[in-house]
Amino acid sequence: RYALSRSLEGPFATSKGIVSEPDVSTIDLPAVLSEREGGIVAIASDGMFEVMDNEQVGRQLLEFRKKGLTANDAAKQLCGLALDRGTSDNVSVIVMYLD
Repeated sequence: RYALSRSLEGPFATSKGIVSEPDVSTIDLPAVLSEREGGIVAIASDGMFEVMDNEQVGRQLLEFRKKGLTANDAAKQLCGLALDRGTSDNVSVIVMYLD
């Protein structure tokens, strides 16, 4: 892991558009949850978002939750959907239900 991350630094990588600065977003989770009943957090690799956009993933997760799927099963189902839709990249998904 270290060798790979170190290899993505330097002038060659930046000349190709690879940057080492992460995209970071923060939210006030208690405030968000106070406005809604429950919530869902999904973290997924680019293999998922190659074949589904944020809106599609969100709607699918709402449907899974209404059907009674656990967060673990919802993550597995999303991975399967990405593979069925022909993603060309690896797929990893973490789903958390916030109650």
